[in-house]
Amino acid sequence: MKIVFMGTPEFALEALKKLATEHEIVAVYTKEPKISGRGNKLVKTPVHLWAEENGIEVRTPRTLRHEDEQRKFAALKADIAVVAAYGLILPPPVVSGLISVSLFNNISPVSSPASIFMVVMPLTLSPASIAR
Repeated sequence: MKIVFMGTPEFALEALKKLATEHEIVAVYTKEPKISGRGNKLVKTPVHLWAEENGIEVRTPRTLRHEDEQRKFAALKADIAVVAAYGLILPPPVVSGLISVSLFNNISPVSSPASIFMVVMPLTLSPASIAR
């Protein structure tokens, strides 16, 4: 399966690693590097670093609302988008025609230790239509 992975922190990295063992990751979207520390060095996200080390294309757009970015995303021809703490709003044209899988890190005391669960939402449904 061709997957576009969209995530940023360490939590997201664990999901990416697991998916990469069984599927083709066609691109990784993550937050852009941030200036950090006394040396004002650019620091890449954990997902960004791992993807680069493993030869996966990394994209760090500031927004996905522009048509140019939406065309680039569509050109990947992915079967599914997996989102894990990405940090940007995904406008409908970005995920049109895909199944969206959102991963959440559940750290509530009820389900200790921390666990990962997912919500699969066909794009024919809107979040409002499935809200309770």
